[in-house]
Amino acid sequence: MRLQIREDQIADPKIVEEINQLKSQLAERLRLFSNLAKQHSLIEKQKEIDFSEKFEKNI
Repeated sequence: MRLQIREDQIADPKIVEEINQLKSQLAERLRLFSNLAKQHSLIEKQKEIDFSEKFEKNI
């Protein structure tokens, strides 16, 4: 979803400030989500490695 309102179209500085705060919050949440997804991926890869090592030891 994309915000179609440009800041220069808004006369009320309080609304501009609120939009900027929301943009910052969204950017931070996206960054945190991205980091979480990376961690999850690394954990899954480690589980695969651990499983492979256990399997090889049992052969």
